[in-house]
Amino acid sequence: MYPTNLSQPYPFDQWWVGAMSHEVGRAPMLRTLLGEPVVFYRTEAGRPVAMQGLCPHRMYPMGRGKLKGDAMECGYHGFTFDSTGACIRIPSQDHVPANFRARVYPVAERGQWIWIWMGDPERADAGLVPDPPCLFKPGWEMALSRVDTYPARYQILLDNLFDLSHLGFIHASIVGEVNEIVKEPPVITETDGIFRVTRDSKDNPYAGFGDFMFGPGRGTHYDSDVSSDYYGPCLVLSGGGFRIRADRARDGGEQYLGSLWFVHAVTPETPRSTHYFGGVSRDFNLGDEAYSRLQVDNYHAVRDQDIDALSAIEPWIDTHGNTRKELSAFQDGGAIRVRRMLAAQIEAEMQRGAASRPVRG
Repeated sequence: MYPTNLSQPYPFDQWWVGAMSHEVGRAPMLRTLLGEPVVFYRTEAGRPVAMQGLCPHRMYPMGRGKLKGDAMECGYHGFTFDSTGACIRIPSQDHVPANFRARVYPVAERGQWIWIWMGDPERADAGLVPDPPCLFKPGWEMALSRVDTYPARYQILLDNLFDLSHLGFIHASIVGEVNEIVKEPPVITETDGIFRVTRDSKDNPYAGFGDFMFGPGRGTHYDSDVSSDYYGPCLVLSGGGFRIRADRARDGGEQYLGSLWFVHAVTPETPRSTHYFGGVSRDFNLGDEAYSRLQVDNYHAVRDQDIDALSAIEPWIDTHGNTRKELSAFQDGGAIRVRRMLAAQIEAEMQRGAASRPVRG
C-alpha cells in the first residue's frame, strides 16, 4: 500500500495516541483506531480502560452501552464485561462461560494523552512510550491542539512533516515565502534512535516567519535550527531553537529566545484516514496564556492547510500512487528514509506474525 509495497498499512506493535485525557471519563467514548473500534472509559478510581468497541455477542457498538461500576454493559442484550474484559453477566442465563471475553488493550496515560497498544499485548512495554524532553515536562509549557480526523492516510502526513520546503508554498499566506528555510539543504542525523532532519539558517528577516512564530515587533532578524524529529510513526516534533536580534545599527542586541516545538501525534483511523493530535511546546514565555493561544491558533491554521493538501492527494493515490514513477529530489531524503524505516518496522512485524489479524478500513 502506497508509499510502501506492503499489504499491511501500519504497525500494531507500537504505542499510538488513542485519546486526549480530558476526552475519557465515565461516559463511554467510541473511536476507531487502526481499523478497529475501541471504547474508552475510566473506572471509578479514574484509571483509563480501552476495550474492543463492538460487543463480541452481536457487534453492537459498546459506545452505546453504559457503565455499571467499572464494568461495561452492552446496550443491546445486556452482556456485561469487567475492566479486564471478562464477561461477568448474561441476563438471559445464570452461567457465564469462562472463555467469554471482550478484548482489552494496554494503555498508558502520559501527560494529557492516553496511549494505546493495539498489537501483541505481551510486547506492550510502557517504557517504550515516546518521551521527548519537551512533552509534558517541568520547564516546558504544552499548549494542546484540538483533535482532527481527516480523509487521508497517515503516511503522507509523515512525508509532509519531513519535507519542510512546503512551508513557503502551502503555508505562504501565513508564514510568507520563508525562502531562507526552503533553500537550506537538509542535514540528516540519527542519535539514540531518534531520526532528525535539520535545516539551519542564519540572519533571516524577522518579518513573516518571525511574526508567525513569536509575534510582531520582537526583532529584525533571527537564526534558527528548524528540524523534524521522528520518534516513530506515532510522533513527530517540528521546530527547534531560535535566536532573535535587534537592528545592529541601533543597539546590536541579541536574545536567545529558547526552543519551540510543534508536536504532531499521528494515529491511523483506517488505512485511508487519520487522527491528528498535537500541540505546541516551548521553554520560554511560561505562563503567558495569550502567547499559548497565539501558538495554538497558528498551529491550527497551518494544520488546516496541511489537511486540505493531503485530502486533495488521497483520492488519487490508489490509481496513480507509484513510488517507481514519482519524482524525488534532494529535499525528499528525510521523507524517503522515514518511509524505509516504517516499511522495515511493518515487515519485521509481519514476519514474526504479530499482526495476523485482517486489516479493516
